[in-house]
Amino acid sequence: MDDNETVKHDDKFRDLLLVTKIKAEKNLKYRIIQQIETENELLMEKIRNRSALPLINFSLSVIGVMIALIAFITAGFYFEGGKDRLVSPSFFMLVLLVFIVCIFFLLISVLDESRRNKPFSSTTAVL
Repeated sequence: MDDNETVKHDDKFRDLLLVTKIKAEKNLKYRIIQQIETENELLMEKIRNRSALPLINFSLSVIGVMIALIAFITAGFYFEGGKDRLVSPSFFMLVLLVFIVCIFFLLISVLDESRRNKPFSSTTAVL
């Protein structure tokens, strides 16, 4: 008897929920898709409006530091051993090492900046 009463109560509750159910508008799917597309366009426009000037300034500063380091190394080698010391393999290896380290640092920084500026798509739902 108790199971029958529970089933009857469940049926009444189900009927009540069906009557009070809120129906979605017909164009809700269209509006959601339009909102997602609008947000994506605004995000892309924001990214396009970003200037490349900070990246250029950073690149010039890294290259400036590299040139300054090479100038100090050259001055040290010149005052230590004269012109002959500037054509030694140890001088060229040290200059090459400074060049490679600075360019590698610049490459990592540029890649990191481009990774940070890449748009992140959190809405990948298909309706």
